[in-house]
Amino acid sequence: MGFVLAVHALSGKYCTVRSSRVTLAREMWEATQEGGAEAALAMAEPQVEWIFHVAQGRTFRSDELLEFLTQYEGDRDILYGRLYSVRERDLLVVSSGSFRLTGPDGITEHQIHFVAEFDSDDKLLRVRSYPTAAAAAEAAGLDAQQQSGNA
Repeated sequence: MGFVLAVHALSGKYCTVRSSRVTLAREMWEATQEGGAEAALAMAEPQVEWIFHVAQGRTFRSDELLEFLTQYEGDRDILYGRLYSVRERDLLVVSSGSFRLTGPDGITEHQIHFVAEFDSDDKLLRVRSYPTAAAAAEAAGLDAQQQSGNA
């Protein structure tokens, strides 16, 4: 699937048309930047499954994930979220970026990579996190060598 190239009828110029799946992934990263994990999770249906690698494979619903992240992050707050790339394959969207956290021990930055799974109606079903871009790409059946995507 991926991105679709379209021609603007009047100008003849090309533009990139993103799927609603890619748009949601990008908007969730932006929401995290503006309002933390709570803002991003508010964009997802409550029944979405979240599987975070830092939680040893446990599966959470949106509200459960927020509780887990609050405990995991402790007194840290998201200072900055940066999206590096977004790639799409069939009903999967791979997004990679980093979060800069601030807390009692200073500022830390963590890279994280997500594979979001959608149904044929573009409804978000499940999101898994991975510690590396290569692991996320492999899980989505993408070539890990082609990591750059349009952020």
